[in-house]
Amino acid sequence: MFRFVAGGNSGTPEAPYTNYLPEFYQNANFTFYYDEAAKEYKDGFAQQDMKDALTRLKTAVDDGILDKASQNQTTSDARNKWNAKDASTASSVFTYWAGTWAYTLQNSIADKTDKIIAIKPIKELGSYKERLATAWCITYKAYENGKAEGIFKYFIDTMLDGGDIQIAWQYGAKGTHWDDKAETVTVYNSKGEVDEKKTKTYEEGVFHFLPTPEDNTKLMSKNHIDKSLAIATFGDNTDPGNKSVDPLITENYAMFNANSKLETPLWNTEVLSNNISDINTKRLEVVSQVVLGEKTYDEAMADYKKQVGAKCDAVVESLNETLKK
Repeated sequence: MFRFVAGGNSGTPEAPYTNYLPEFYQNANFTFYYDEAAKEYKDGFAQQDMKDALTRLKTAVDDGILDKASQNQTTSDARNKWNAKDASTASSVFTYWAGTWAYTLQNSIADKTDKIIAIKPIKELGSYKERLATAWCITYKAYENGKAEGIFKYFIDTMLDGGDIQIAWQYGAKGTHWDDKAETVTVYNSKGEVDEKKTKTYEEGVFHFLPTPEDNTKLMSKNHIDKSLAIATFGDNTDPGNKSVDPLITENYAMFNANSKLETPLWNTEVLSNNISDINTKRLEVVSQVVLGEKTYDEAMADYKKQVGAKCDAVVESLNETLKK
């Protein structure tokens, strides 16, 4: 039976908040957004699109198509259920990260004749939304004390130098995190026994990752910069891991990049910063209550407006004030 599993609403989700169940949310905006037609900011959670999305989610749960635990579980929970042996809990479709995870998930399949297939967005969705990842920022204080140029010159620029420093940022230290010498790399299981499936022998000159220094049951996959996402390249024949990226990873990234749009960030007003945590906590509560049938949409939204309605109005007002600047 077709069964969809997702995670992400457990803990503190990140914008756009709908990326774990995009086929159900479609055009709904979980948080505040800029309405191009009206030329103003609105609370997306209070719009008709969100009501329609919650109706779709509840119907899917009621019909057994969507795992009801998706509202309050982690992405690792979704992954484990997807790979479960028990047919009553296993799923055939689930939402997960593009790229490197495709390779990891493919290798975790017990039956190697099965294959991971990245699904393009459905017609009603149009395109996926790329989440807003954590970013490094050079603040105004760096400019005030004259250190901004140094941060770029000695830190950011060097980590993408296409040479030894970038190698360290991408792969780590040779002999500790990776190597290219002839050797057998031994990986252990949780019981401290040799994992024969993951233990592998390499020939001289073949790049390979080593077990992580912290856990010999896991192999390194990157140091900090994912090779598949690096925006700076190496010169000819200087990248030690040039052939280390599996085609499945690059194909998966290519599909996602061709069918996604980057989420537009909100202006970070002081009012937004002071209230967004309380507002999002209430929003997640409403989603769970409606989708799981604990409250009707009208009941849950009445409580939403009572508890955080004034805060939402204040945030919308502060965002619209930025349009006047």
